[in-house]
Amino acid sequence: MSFVAAAVVSAGAIAQGALGAAAAGSAAHQVATAATMAGQVQSTAATNAAATQAQGYQLGASQQAAGYTQGAAQTAAGYQNSANLQQGLYNTVQGNEQPYIQGGQQAQSQLNYLLGNGSSAGSSSAGGYGSLNSPFTAQTMKTMSPAYQFQLQQGGQGVLNQDTSAQGGESGTAMRDLVSFNQGSANSAFNNAFNQYQTQQSNVFNRLSGIASQGSQAGSNAATGASAFGNQIGNATSAVGSALGQGTLGAANATAAGTTNSANATASGTVNAANATAAGIMGKGNALAAGTLGQAQSINGAIGGVTGAFAGGINAGNYGSLNSIAGGSTPGGGYGTGSNSALNNSNYFSPQAAANVPLVPVNY
Repeated sequence: MSFVAAAVVSAGAIAQGALGAAAAGSAAHQVATAATMAGQVQSTAATNAAATQAQGYQLGASQQAAGYTQGAAQTAAGYQNSANLQQGLYNTVQGNEQPYIQGGQQAQSQLNYLLGNGSSAGSSSAGGYGSLNSPFTAQTMKTMSPAYQFQLQQGGQGVLNQDTSAQGGESGTAMRDLVSFNQGSANSAFNNAFNQYQTQQSNVFNRLSGIASQGSQAGSNAATGASAFGNQIGNATSAVGSALGQGTLGAANATAAGTTNSANATASGTVNAANATAAGIMGKGNALAAGTLGQAQSINGAIGGVTGAFAGGINAGNYGSLNSIAGGSTPGGGYGTGSNSALNNSNYFSPQAAANVPLVPVNY
């Protein structure tokens, strides 16, 4: 091979290495830029998706909490209406029972007065304090039989008149008849007065006792109704509180779940964005590393090409070519130490200077 051919091959290898290195660097830069942009796009997308998902969780939780609150309020209103209705019915029942209760209380008060129970401070149109326990006496007989004296006088006079016409008004027979009449009249009047007294006392007691019993029954009914209505009202009121409590708890749980899910979505988006950014950075680093490696391989290939070309020329045994390449020698020196040495001139190894290298044509 001639030295000229070796030089041309060397220039081509150098140019090819330089172009390959430049292409590798450019490609690596483009890939790195694309990797960075892709990482940024993916990071932004992950962040936006996480924000949208978090917003959706928050909105869903808000709506669910509102649903719990509204449902609880409606349920509580229903229970409250039930409690109000029960209260109204109770008030009606109590109002209906009150006259009987009051009458019974008044009747019992009069009974206590007439029977002599408790305080004597009071009054009754049926008699004095303890009058229902007063025994029947002769004075009571006179009170109960106001016509007794008149009947006794008239009857006795009739007996005397009858005996006077026959035996005389002061005869023994007349006296016996008068005594017999008086005793019979007294017995009859006493029995009649006693029966009237008993009837009157019983009537007073029974009337007042009946009214008092009605009042007692009314009070019992009111108490029973109060207990029943009280239980129903209490249950309804308790249900109101329970419904409101459940609504509050449900709303709190929904809000907490929405907050947790939103935080998880945001955290996941942050992690994904970081992963995407890291992947972009890693891709950029790999691309740049691959470009650097490609540049090095291209330059290495160029050096190998130059070395191979010149080695071919030297092996051909052309001293003039070798001397031209080395640029002569100096005393005490060797090949390649001269000022015109191609090996010592960096321009020989650049694509731009490859065409201007002063070469000595040597033929085989």
